[in-house]
Amino acid sequence: MKKFFTLITFVLTVCSGMFTLPVSAQAIIYDQPAGELKTYDRNGYSYYEMGGYVRRGSQTGTVDIVFADGGKVYIKNPLAKLETNSWIEGTINDEGTEITVPMKQRIAYDTEVQDSLYVAVFEYDEDYEEFSISNSVKSLTYKVDGEKISLQGTSKYYVLGCAWVSTSEWAGYADYSSVYTPAVTDTLITPPAGGDTLTYQYSSTGYMSGEITYPVTVIIVNGEMYIKGIYDSFPDAWIKGTIDGNKVTFASPQYLGSLQTTAYYMIATSTDDTKTIKDFVLNYDPETGIYTSDMYLVENTSRAAIYLTDYFENVKLAPLGGSEVVFDVPYIEEFKSQAVMNNFTIIDANEDNYTWQYSTLSQCVEYPYCMNNAGDDWLITPKIRLQAGMKYTFTVKARSFTASMPERLEVKMGTEPTVAGMTTTIIQPTEVASGDYQEFITTFTVPADTIYNFGVHAISDADNMMLRVNYISIIEDGTVGVEEIIADSRESDNNVYTLDGRIVRRDATSLEGLDKGIYLYKGKKIIR
Repeated sequence: MKKFFTLITFVLTVCSGMFTLPVSAQAIIYDQPAGELKTYDRNGYSYYEMGGYVRRGSQTGTVDIVFADGGKVYIKNPLAKLETNSWIEGTINDEGTEITVPMKQRIAYDTEVQDSLYVAVFEYDEDYEEFSISNSVKSLTYKVDGEKISLQGTSKYYVLGCAWVSTSEWAGYADYSSVYTPAVTDTLITPPAGGDTLTYQYSSTGYMSGEITYPVTVIIVNGEMYIKGIYDSFPDAWIKGTIDGNKVTFASPQYLGSLQTTAYYMIATSTDDTKTIKDFVLNYDPETGIYTSDMYLVENTSRAAIYLTDYFENVKLAPLGGSEVVFDVPYIEEFKSQAVMNNFTIIDANEDNYTWQYSTLSQCVEYPYCMNNAGDDWLITPKIRLQAGMKYTFTVKARSFTASMPERLEVKMGTEPTVAGMTTTIIQPTEVASGDYQEFITTFTVPADTIYNFGVHAISDADNMMLRVNYISIIEDGTVGVEEIIADSRESDNNVYTLDGRIVRRDATSLEGLDKGIYLYKGKKIIR
């Protein structure tokens, strides 16, 4: 094959900016023809090339069709996964029941290889993953049945695709069994006024996202349940369910919003039939007040076919009795999803608008570069339930941009997620001077059974680069002899100490080879 277009978005559409209209591409129709414009939802199947292999998926999105004078019909972007922003021309019969589209109409010009694309019919050999052009087919037809338009004469092995003009080789895109139905205007769900507003702890296991736990808002009104933020990618989107006894049914599909021009929907499937779209059902336990589901909750890019970006199982919503989220030990946060930030409190104490923010790309929380001001910014955990007399270990993993541009942090704890509430220092101000993540560890006990927050305080000097955190944990510690908060800061040497002060390695460059245990090294407690 001569060249495949680069696939640059999740839905595998080509950026329209790569196509221009030089003199050698005169036949391409880029301007919208005059006439009545109608928008249809696409359904059917597509082939596309990715990573040197032929893939097959569902068609998604919409297609624009113009019905013009003289029985002319124009179809924009005739191949679902190739966005050229060009039109092909057809003719509708007098009865209005059939549209005929001639093949070999040019749809794009690639300036890099200086060649055009045209539409054509191909035969597909599944064993060899090869497409061969069928030059004998001069046109294809679309059947018009009321408001539905269906591509005729195509199948899994006989497709409408695109070819290079100079070679007639397949250019990487093809459709078959295409069906266009009038587009439904997508509208976001908004709960009505009134009703009870509650906070639930949502948990599930995402195929792409892993273990998920964060609070969501629930409104119950007029026999309906509205849930906000159940999808991490759409934290402000609501889904709506109808309450019937101890069952809540959320009809599929429900529009969540759009990312990079692609629409996303809530749908569901059952665990024993993952090929069929079904309504999502939550089952209510009146004794515990917990909602659960044995279905897959799907984040999908099509209303009518399963074309998922993620799916979630073991879905559970547990009442929090208010807005407060309380976690038990062991508490481990790896910042795998932006949604976990709903549990954290971020305080820009110096009010300079440079503060902690989530990095989706790096899956961490980052205190950014600030030229003029030193850091005074708090990343405060949710409330965590602790017991008196129990020994705990607190760990935070942090890094700077490079060792030559060090950052600084300290860690405090207290009973309120405020600056004033951070009353007890558990890690003294410490330099973070490595481009790799380092562990900063301390052990402690608490005087009474109560609920605590822990605050990572960015106190870096101005004009550094960035401070990142990708892990925080509080776990029970079985070490004997640590009876109180320890805040040792031996930073004057490179010796390795035990907790009782014995030197076990002088002028150390690492802790490799030491027995498992807790050591003091350069002012930090490290568990091996």
